[in-house]
Amino acid sequence: MNFSLISQRLKDLEHNIREDMELLNEFEEESRYETNPRIKAGYRKEIKRQQESITKYKKEYTELKKELDNSQESLAEVQNIYRQLEQMDSKLNLLVEGQVTIYQNLNQMQQNLLDQYDMSEQAVIAEIVKQLNNNQLTLTQTL
Repeated sequence: MNFSLISQRLKDLEHNIREDMELLNEFEEESRYETNPRIKAGYRKEIKRQQESITKYKKEYTELKKELDNSQESLAEVQNIYRQLEQMDSKLNLLVEGQVTIYQNLNQMQQNLLDQYDMSEQAVIAEIVKQLNNNQLTLTQTL
């Protein structure tokens, strides 16, 4: 259910409860001063009906309030998860950028190593160089 709809319904229920409480109070006041038993019985019937109406509104209000609170907690949890995912995404982007830089450096080192040999030797050495990791390549280049 939509937050604004729930909020509006809660306001409506508050209004209805207030109105029914005022009406209940009026019936109770009138019943207090009434001497005719038939009219008094009618007031008691209306008082009971108003009490039931108020109870029904309060029950609905409590249920909707609980639903709204749960929805807001769920929304807060989703927003927290979203923030965490954004942080993870930015960290992963940094890792990818670092890997690209490492890969470019490795390719440059391989090319620098191959440039030290003539064309006939480069084909054989290129296959060997492709299998070297960064440390091995640095050591080979240094040697």
